[in-house]
Amino acid sequence: MTVLLLSLVLLRSPAKPAADARQFDLQAFFDERYAECLEQFDQPVAINSVVYHDFGSDGREEIIVTASTCHMGTAGPDIHAVYEYLSSTAIREMPIEEADSFGGEPLFGSLVGNRNYFLYPNSRDELVAEYHDESERPPRQSPLILYYRWNGEEFRLVRVERHVEGRCPWDCPGRRH
Repeated sequence: MTVLLLSLVLLRSPAKPAADARQFDLQAFFDERYAECLEQFDQPVAINSVVYHDFGSDGREEIIVTASTCHMGTAGPDIHAVYEYLSSTAIREMPIEEADSFGGEPLFGSLVGNRNYFLYPNSRDELVAEYHDESERPPRQSPLILYYRWNGEEFRLVRVERHVEGRCPWDCPGRRH
């Protein structure tokens, strides 16, 4: 009888909740990792964006972060990363392929001046790196968008979208002053 009651209690007990990446303290993580920013400049890492997405389709969300450290000044974010949540006190950075070209063409040649980008997921389970530069382009048009897909080991570049129309702010061929 006791075994039967214990079995019924175990069957009715709710499943243990999946680990939640949203409980991880990113600010504390970056403050520790970039302690010199706090110690020397009294400047914590500025987290520009945080998005959660399950790239591995395993029910566990990864943490997509764009942030700025004291090392960049006003140049823009210098942290662009996806982290795997391990526990409430540990995360691990997931590799993102570094490429200078795609399909035989240079990736960054059409960008003008200071360039920055943000990371976010799209509805196709791709990691998107959306670039902005100092060119004068139509509103909401990014000059370069890179799409990555998780292959179990790293985010691999799978496609590129370029918007080359627009005007650059200086030294444009044919630009009237």
